[in-house]
Amino acid sequence: MPLVQQMNADFFQKVPLHSIDPERVVAIGAARWAEQMGRTSSPNIDSAAKLLDRSATGLGVATVAGIVDYVIPPNARVPASGVRHFTTSVENQTKIRLEVYQGTERRIEDCHTIGELVLDGLAPRPRGETSVEVTFVLDADGLVTISAVDGASGVAQEAQLRSATH
Repeated sequence: MPLVQQMNADFFQKVPLHSIDPERVVAIGAARWAEQMGRTSSPNIDSAAKLLDRSATGLGVATVAGIVDYVIPPNARVPASGVRHFTTSVENQTKIRLEVYQGTERRIEDCHTIGELVLDGLAPRPRGETSVEVTFVLDADGLVTISAVDGASGVAQEAQLRSATH
């Protein structure tokens, strides 16, 4: 503890206060929170503070460049959803394979893969001309529903994956 106290003093340019018991501070804060929550007796809790569930990690798709394009960013409120548009990366591509990753970093090797979705039957077109709308929906139980739709032909595919943190 002396090293931590010294580092804090150096960083904040102040001597840390040692007279307050940290456990007492936490207990007082919890008591004040409970008091505030107890003041609201109606089911409409708009006036009281709300606890919101957040996703610790983001959900996204691997790109050709080897990075994750997050459709649902880290720290998003759950339930969450997001939409991104992707295009083909190869001439006359008739299939798109979406590798789904979960994490907080941008590089795919620093994230965890949770599955994939394959959209097959696309019309062969020049690179970048086929646009696919990808939608992610994350529910409170950690179930991720992914859908991909080709805007031109209407070809669609959907998959449900389990988030790695649930």
